[in-house]
Formats: sequence, C-alpha cells, structure tokens
Amino acid sequence: MNNKDAIKITQHWGGASPDPDLPNCFYTFPPIRDYLFNCISGKVEKTGRGWCERWTVETYLSDKIPVAECLSLCCGFGEAERVLADLGVFLHCTGIDLSPGAIEGARARAREAGHSNIDYRVADLNIIELESEKYDLVWANGALHHILNLEHVVSQIYKALKPGGILVCNEYVGPKHMKLPFRQVEIINSVIHLIPPKYRRTEEEFVPVYFRYPVWRRALFEFYRLLTFQAGGILDIDSLQPKPSWPIYMTWLLDLYKAIRRRVPVRKKASFHYGKVWDECSQMIKSMDPSESVRSDEIIPILKNRFRDMDIRYYNGSILLYALDQKFFKECDPNRREDKALIELLIDIERTMIDVGELSSDHAHIIARKEP
Repeated sequence: MNNKDAIKITQHWGGASPDPDLPNCFYTFPPIRDYLFNCISGKVEKTGRGWCERWTVETYLSDKIPVAECLSLCCGFGEAERVLADLGVFLHCTGIDLSPGAIEGARARAREAGHSNIDYRVADLNIIELESEKYDLVWANGALHHILNLEHVVSQIYKALKPGGILVCNEYVGPKHMKLPFRQVEIINSVIHLIPPKYRRTEEEFVPVYFRYPVWRRALFEFYRLLTFQAGGILDIDSLQPKPSWPIYMTWLLDLYKAIRRRVPVRKKASFHYGKVWDECSQMIKSMDPSESVRSDEIIPILKNRFRDMDIRYYNGSILLYALDQKFFKECDPNRREDKALIELLIDIERTMIDVGELSSDHAHIIARKEP
C-alpha cells in the first residue's frame, strides 16, 4: 500500500462513527438484520444491537469465556469490543486499526462505557508482526476484506492464536472492489424495478459511473439531459458555482445550462422504462477507499490454506445490499402490512436466486480454529 492510499484510507475511516442502531442501511434495517441472522443461525428471532456477537458467543464460546486475551482487527470506533465486553467475553482486549481518528474515538467510547480492560493502538495489518501464541480469540469484524496483504495477516493471526484458539470473521466475500458480473447487475436492476417508485431510485436519477465524479463531469451529463428534455437527477446544478480549477469551457457550459434552464421546461418521457437504475461502481469505490473489498473474493480460499477446522455460514446480500438504498430504508415501514409483504418478497427473490445457482452469496460468517 502506498502512502497516498494509506492517507486516503485513514481519512475515510477516521470521521464520525455511525450509530450502530440506526436502521439506515442493509446491515442495520431491522427486517434485513433478522434475515441475516436467520441465514447464519437458522433461527427466526427478533434481533438487536450486537446480535451477531451474542449469537457467536453463545454458539462457539460459551464454555471458554472469559478468555484471557482477545485481539480485535480493524476495530474502527470499537463497537464490537464494547459489545464483547458487555458479554463478559474477555479479561483483556487489544483493538487495532489503521485510522488514528477511529482509535481515539474507540478509546473515548470505551472510557465512557466504563471498560478499562480494552486497549487500542494504531497499526497497519498489512505489515504487522504479532506475538506468537498470545491470544485465545481474534475477532475480525468486517476486517479482512480491507487487507491487501491477506496471506501475511492470516499467517500472523494463526501464529498469534494459542493452540485451540478461535478466529471469528464476519466478512463481505463478494467480488473484488464490488465489481459485480453482468448477470448480477442485471438481476439487481430487475429487482429494483419491482420495488414501488416511492421506495427507490428511478431511471431518471440514474447516472453512469463515468459521469458521477468529478463534479464537472456530472455537470456535463446533466447538461446532456437538459438538451434531450429529460428530467434531471439529484445534483443541484442551479446552485452549483464554478471552481478556480475548472477549465474555462466548463464555466461557459455551466452558464449556458443555467440560461437554458430558465427558458426551456424539462419534461419526463411517458414510456415504459426497463433500463438501468443501478450499476456497479468499482472505480468510484477504489477512489473513495482503496482498501474496500481489495481482495474480498480470496478471503475464504486463503483462510482454508491455513486453517483446517472452519465453519462457514453464508448470509447472502447478493441483491439486497445493492438494490435497497437510503430512500427505501427511510420510507419503507416494516410495521405496515403491505411494506412487510414487499420486504418478504424481496428476501424470497434473493434466497431463490442464490439457491438455484444464479448468484453466489456475498457475505460469510466464518469460525476458524487453530489445532490444539
């Protein structure tokens, strides 16, 4: 990893941490969270904060806790360690993350929660050297899919575990940088079209990946939409102001766009729309966070090369992670009968497409044990 990428990653993950209980994404929306729990455990129960940690502890660690030493990788703002501490999992825990901002946030939150047995430090897992046979438990919650030097970190984890020690991984294991194959993109778009428009993005809002960033390229795309009398997207061109770094022709085009907008009404086309509503955006993901899913599709094979005893439970997400957006999570009310039925339909479609082999699961809960 070069210095430029390292800086970008630390800045990306060093901002304010999200509230883990906010129902605002695929992983935290209550009905989807219950679905993920069912995929992993086979149980039908209502879940809450720390559901995955709690089930993992009850299923695999109940006769081993409290362990003497626990290591948490890519700990972020320390949510997993605080949940594990509340469950009495360890006597002492060390959390590691590349981002100094996240580490400072984790320390502050641990102090606020009264957990004095959690220590944090900044480290790059791609080059880290861990002490031999120090830890009873290594927790990697969404960690390994951010590691470029996977062989090294898996080797270090194995070395650092005591005989009989356990590695817990909860990972995205889909395509590298989320560069999805055509068939998966096709199915995702088909499912989005089944969702009522009030809950989803529309074709009029779709912007090809190439034109999303930088802002001047997005402005060009909006200008094209204007000239072809199509409805604009979510970018507010009217309030956009030129930047000194823009080429002069971009400033002229922006002024021309605003002049046309004042005189020409934009109208929507009345026709059947079955085109793209969503597209894979691996290049955009790489530009925002070069570590995101950097070798995600290799995690399980590399773990299998090191650990002989593994329990892998897949929990899907191959459609719904991409098809459902903030508008859906904001507007869809699982307490309404019709919305509940819609959610169940979408879950059934994802399950079925994976069961018949059209898609593979993009997430896995993994337990790996070192030989005694």
